[in-house]
Amino acid sequence: EFRRVLFRSVSHIGQKSFTLKQRAINQKTGCIVCQCSTVMVCFNLTTQTSAELPAPYRKAFTEYEAAE
Repeated sequence: EFRRVLFRSVSHIGQKSFTLKQRAINQKTGCIVCQCSTVMVCFNLTTQTSAELPAPYRKAFTEYEAAE
């Protein structure tokens, strides 16, 4: 049976974007089986342009990382 543990972190918080890093680790062997880095950009659907990262999101990311 393959069991994995997922780790997520917010590695960067910018003005209009943030970067998520994720890893899946085989719980039995301790080997990393998958990892990725994803840049998420805030987007205003009305104006079709990038938008400032809302303060509540920034606060939530900061609190999440502090709890880790």
